[in-house]
Amino acid sequence: MINPINSAKKPEESEIKDFYFKEIELLQGVINRMASNSFMIKGWCLTIEGICFSLSFGKTQAITAGICISIIVSIFWFLDAFFLRTERKYRALYNEVISQFNLGNYEIIDWFNLKTKEFDNDPKVGTQWKVMWSKTLWPLYLTLVVVAIGITVASVFTVNTT
Repeated sequence: MINPINSAKKPEESEIKDFYFKEIELLQGVINRMASNSFMIKGWCLTIEGICFSLSFGKTQAITAGICISIIVSIFWFLDAFFLRTERKYRALYNEVISQFNLGNYEIIDWFNLKTKEFDNDPKVGTQWKVMWSKTLWPLYLTLVVVAIGITVASVFTVNTT
């Protein structure tokens, strides 16, 4: 993308501030969408787990449901970690834009560029695996997997086979 600050005509201070506020608005919108997606993933995971358990009646269905639910929860866990990691990368980009603006480095800012590849190895962002085991995700999803296994085991031993 062409950097409006590096163009032939030097922009006014008010134009630079307009670029800055639009850039910040854009990044905040992306961050809010990532947070919303993460919240929706949790809701869908709980809903699907409840539906699967309510539809499993017999011993073999309980075993199959337990295995399926564990797999489904793991997939949702991975997706939630993806959205959280993406949100962290956009927060890092947001912080970078703000710090460069505050330092007066208008020429370095790549205006309206939403690429976050440079933050893939940022320790604050973390790897996909590290984000999956972050304190905001593992308690929920590991609890769901343990509950799925526990209900499956309990239903195998309590279901009448008459």
